Amino acid sequence: MTNPPEPAPSPSITVGHLIDPDSEVRGLWIASVWNLDYPSRTDLSAAELEAEADAILNDCAANGINTIFFQVRPSADALYDSDLFPVSEALSSKGELVFDPLRYFVNEARPRNIRVFAWVNPLRATLTAADPESLPEKHPARVHPAWTVSYGNGRLYFDPGIPEVRQFVADGVREIVTKYDVDGVVFDDYFYPYPAYDDSGAILDFPDDASWEEYGGSGDRADWRRQNINDIVKRCYDTVHFIDPECVFGVSPYGVWQNRSGDNGGSETNSFEAYKYLYCDAPAWIDGGYIDFLSPQIYWDFDSTQASFDTLLRWWNDRLDGTNVKLYVSHAAYKYDEEDWPDPKGELVEQITFARAERSYYGSILYGYDELKRNANGVSDDAKEAFAPEIIYSAMQSNGLGVSVSSPVSGTVLDTPTTYILGLSDPFYPLTVNGERIGRTKSGYFSFRTTLENGENTFEFEQNGRKYTYTLYYGSKTGEIGDTSMEETPADPDPDAEEEEELTVLDRLAVSWSYPTTDVATDEDILWVSCVAPIDAEVTVTLDGETTPLVPLTDPKTRTVGDGWVYISYGKNIALPEAKTGEVRDCGTLLFSATHPDAEETLTREGIRVRRMGRDAVIALEVTAEETALKLTPQSLVYNDYPNQRAGMQAEAVAQRGGFYLLNMGGYLSEEDVRETGVRRRSKTVSVTDVRVENAGRTTELRFSAAAKPAVSASVEDGAFVVTLFGAENKAEITVGDNPLVASCTADTADTRTRYVFPLKDPANFYGWDFAYRDGETVVSLRNPIRADLDSDTPLSGIRIVLDAGHGGSDPGAFGPQRVEEGFSNSEKDLNLALTLAAAEKLRALGADVTLTREEDVTLDLAARAALLEELKPDLCLSLHQNSMGFASDVTRIRGTLGLWCAAGGELLADCVGRAAAASLGRNFRGTSWQALAMCRNAKFPSALIEVGFMTSVEEYETMTSARGIEKGAEGIADGVLAYVKRMTGFAE
Repeated sequence: MTNPPEPAPSPSITVGHLIDPDSEVRGLWIASVWNLDYPSRTDLSAAELEAEADAILNDCAANGINTIFFQVRPSADALYDSDLFPVSEALSSKGELVFDPLRYFVNEARPRNIRVFAWVNPLRATLTAADPESLPEKHPARVHPAWTVSYGNGRLYFDPGIPEVRQFVADGVREIVTKYDVDGVVFDDYFYPYPAYDDSGAILDFPDDASWEEYGGSGDRADWRRQNINDIVKRCYDTVHFIDPECVFGVSPYGVWQNRSGDNGGSETNSFEAYKYLYCDAPAWIDGGYIDFLSPQIYWDFDSTQASFDTLLRWWNDRLDGTNVKLYVSHAAYKYDEEDWPDPKGELVEQITFARAERSYYGSILYGYDELKRNANGVSDDAKEAFAPEIIYSAMQSNGLGVSVSSPVSGTVLDTPTTYILGLSDPFYPLTVNGERIGRTKSGYFSFRTTLENGENTFEFEQNGRKYTYTLYYGSKTGEIGDTSMEETPADPDPDAEEEEELTVLDRLAVSWSYPTTDVATDEDILWVSCVAPIDAEVTVTLDGETTPLVPLTDPKTRTVGDGWVYISYGKNIALPEAKTGEVRDCGTLLFSATHPDAEETLTREGIRVRRMGRDAVIALEVTAEETALKLTPQSLVYNDYPNQRAGMQAEAVAQRGGFYLLNMGGYLSEEDVRETGVRRRSKTVSVTDVRVENAGRTTELRFSAAAKPAVSASVEDGAFVVTLFGAENKAEITVGDNPLVASCTADTADTRTRYVFPLKDPANFYGWDFAYRDGETVVSLRNPIRADLDSDTPLSGIRIVLDAGHGGSDPGAFGPQRVEEGFSNSEKDLNLALTLAAAEKLRALGADVTLTREEDVTLDLAARAALLEELKPDLCLSLHQNSMGFASDVTRIRGTLGLWCAAGGELLADCVGRAAAASLGRNFRGTSWQALAMCRNAKFPSALIEVGFMTSVEEYETMTSARGIEKGAEGIADGVLAYVKRMTGFAE
């Protein structure tokens, strides 16, 4: 189409554009159809229309809106001075233009730094009328009734199959751009109408038989319809740019182009399809180069199973990546007031924040002015938060880099058929993988999920004329793709062939090893003993004056090897002597003796002490180390064990083996941490004669008076703090004084232990515990909530905080799209450190006393970190990390912030800080979870590990590798600590 010469538009005002043209579009749809947003009703006066327009502009300014998309033609009727269309029914029932809304918005928006786009419905001729003769004389459907058809919903539509209709749509756009200094023109999602249904529920076909017969062809009618829409879009694009090169033209299509089916290129959704039903083919406009922007209506949330927000956003970003078409996402602000989103707070912030990372994204448009005006369920609050920072999207720059894949590295052999591929490219140039365009973030990061064939899988990346070959293997690194051939199997071995013997050969004669390897105390009457000695030796063991021959456990055919001797194992169960009731018989040490023909004298080995425990006999122990592990089993992990015990703790051992004493109460103590104080008959439980709960200021003390120092365990269970004293029986009256933590106490003695149950006044009001033996009492101390001066400029004054930057040095943690060996410093350890340093600065500014486990890139193992925590015993500890996922995960969908805790006092801290960090970064808060983590296991103070985001989410990685992302993350950490201290202060008061 060639446009005839047209006069240049006369600017409606002389102010000019004040807003930076590269500013993020922060738009609002203003609907006039059915008087939804403006005007509020038909036949308002000019003054009333002006006042409502002013209110809209003021609301826009208050909510950070810089662009309005004003519906100037809802159905072939105009909210502006038109020579082609009658005055809109939304303005006047008499067809009188008492006020020009479009001109007023244009004139008044510019001084407020607000752009104005004219929103047009191109093909809907009427909203209710089906008879052209009932329309105003100027109405184009009455002037050209042959251009219209009546569809099943009782409305008239222009038939886009008629060439004159398509030109008329372009002429209508020309009129707007010629008469008004609008910044852009946009069509909504109404092209061919949304389906109507007959009485049986079948879709009514659009009645375009006449135009199809005259202008169609022998091809597919659906393709012809799509081409008609394509022609309209191109005509309007050309018209807009011919009249005003600075004006832009775009479309806001339905959010789903097509659902993926085979190789159709659609999205992983299950929804209505614009391509199929509205004949709207946005990818064709993109590829044709006749669209400036698209604003798909992604009116779903992240959790939608029909069409999730992130799935659709990434799909549109993929389609637009590498083009000049900008992506303005349309968001469903109206759903804040609908049952679809029952708890929408924060959804808009998360959507906009997530979208900002995408390569093609340049702005957001909110639909739901009424909800915004009323701040329905906080939608206005969310809009203000999302639009608070100034964001300028300047021209994309090359980073000078090629294509690299960080995970999995090329050549990896995977044991699952699906994997993600994560990497970095130059954002300036389009990127394809095996010929398919791949969307990226603004820094060029990309991730996608793929299915692998068995064997070798080759991916060809292409960018800026250069090709990169990348290979993964599934199942095996050998064989062709799809190879199903059987490998040749060796013949069965000769059954008469002799197997080669596995021999132990030494060049000396000795008893080289023996079992048991550590001292033994047991109440069993037999003991397995064994040793390793030369073959053909006579081997005995002597214990408590009794000598027992040991038998060979193997009989190899080879007796000697060169100058060496073949060694075998000898062993036997030996009888242990009786021990009297209540006594422990010391049987002495095991003496292994071996005589051999080649040895001039007897070979011996001794040193392991054996004791036989009599019935009811125990070995009395006293703990010598201040932090002594009391284990559930000798091999159990520290996370699952009893709490560490204090020096002076008294216990009774019923057995000894493997370097541990087995206690009467069931736990295990290492030989290295105790001393034996004697042997005695198993004692009865010690009596607890007094139990008191006292507020000691910084702590609430639970004081137990008893004649012994029992083993102590404690935990939070079902909203109560439960203290278990082993070997103790309650004989006390319990007194609970005034305190901020516990309400009462009950005691239950069973199986030689007593459980004291202290219901908490609030389960969240718990901050760790410790215990000590003082003045004849076992004192369990609970940290009281801290009372802070929240009105002070330094509300965290006096609060001791440890911040731990996870990983470091030779431990890089997880990798994102960039690998550290490529010379970049954006592995997890580096992001953690940057975030920790920034958070420390903010917390110190609030008065906190902050200690860092590391302040630079150094290797620091978990034991050293845990030891530092034990030394400092802070008021709280936060370990900052970034999350990651395994190769088989769909990392395009996994995002958000997670708070982790282990010891009970950390749960509230994990929730407060995790929630605040997520809110500050505009991320999904994935909640809190218990995990056995070294940095969170110390029960003496609250500690939490915050997984701030995912290294494997390119959108979150894009944020965290920016200065702004680190700043927002640090703000969130500080806000979370303040929220936590505020909760404590509330409990303290």
